[in-house]
Amino acid sequence: MLNLHSCCKGAVSLALALPPLFLGADEASCAFLGDVLKPFASVSETYDSNVFRVEDSGQLAALLGDDQMSDFSTIFTIGTALRYTVSHQSFEAMLKRDFIRFSHYTQEDADRDEVSGKANLSLLQKWTLKLDGGYTSAPEPRTEYTNPQQNIRTTYRYGFLAGYQLPIGLTLEAGYRRREVAYSLETYNVSEYDADIYTGTITWQISPTAQTYGTYEHDERTFREGTFVDGETLKRDNTGDSFRIGFNKTVSPRTSVSTYLGYLSRRHDDFPERDFSGVIAALEGSYGLTYKTRLLIGGERQIYEETYTDWIYSVTNTFSLGVNYQVTEKVKATALERLMWKDYEALPESSAPNRSDFINETSAGVEWAPINRLTLNLDYTYSSRDSDIEGFDFTDHTVTASVAYRY
Repeated sequence: MLNLHSCCKGAVSLALALPPLFLGADEASCAFLGDVLKPFASVSETYDSNVFRVEDSGQLAALLGDDQMSDFSTIFTIGTALRYTVSHQSFEAMLKRDFIRFSHYTQEDADRDEVSGKANLSLLQKWTLKLDGGYTSAPEPRTEYTNPQQNIRTTYRYGFLAGYQLPIGLTLEAGYRRREVAYSLETYNVSEYDADIYTGTITWQISPTAQTYGTYEHDERTFREGTFVDGETLKRDNTGDSFRIGFNKTVSPRTSVSTYLGYLSRRHDDFPERDFSGVIAALEGSYGLTYKTRLLIGGERQIYEETYTDWIYSVTNTFSLGVNYQVTEKVKATALERLMWKDYEALPESSAPNRSDFINETSAGVEWAPINRLTLNLDYTYSSRDSDIEGFDFTDHTVTASVAYRY
């Protein structure tokens, strides 16, 4: 922050010493930092009561040889956002790195990287083209796997979305997206895949405050390694097709609703017994109780392909309820309750037991912005999982204090 201010002060001093011919250039140099390039930095300190998301200290000792379940971690974040607009065209990019450092479990130290960019191009206000891409590298959440070693997930993505707006209020869009996923641990090499995703959408703007749409998506997923089954190596390559019919409406400046209903089908080339299909749906609503208080509610049903050997997929039903409260002009508070029910489908004729998980996440936080661009946050999260399978249960409490500056 001090360096940025020094840069601007230096530019102003130089402008006063130069002829008027150069004044505009110096002003543009300072404006560039605020209007085009937006650096940011933050530091946070977190207490985590159950770092490895285990059931108890005995399970942790068997996994690591260490029975200390809690730890403190510090995250330093630096990065910059970029936004540049020319006429109806806009270009955005973001570079970010998190330095994650633990106090006791130093083997969990890691860097988390994120790079993304997108371009929105418009021609005659009827044709649009959106290009985007990105890269992320981050440790897998401990709720997703049990392993004494850290597992880094790397994801590349890129694609485009082309659209055309008809005079009658219809918009046609077609897109393509590529996603490539890899893991650092060799154990999870069989879960590495490349996906080619093709989409088509028709949107009808019924009124300035309401629209309906229909979307079709075709997903071709190719796994890089096969799985050894019954004396032969087979790959889990599969194809997914889904469609959604949705509706969005702004009822009033303080009330909005969004919903969709769809169907998903996934078919496997070498593993037809892992095929699955089912209904997917979601509903989200926002209601302003007062000019300071907003209530958020949501529900969702999704079907996820699982990477477990004996479980094919899970049907996940989620319900969430939250509230945002603007205490003062500079202070706001949030609270969120999220409940998830995950029912797993076992592979036919496998020895896998029935599995159902209940996951509860409760969070609350306060944000204070004492001066422009500076924010201070205090957040608390409680999470738990109750599973039919022994060893998958856990309870966790985290408390995080952070300070951030955005230019």
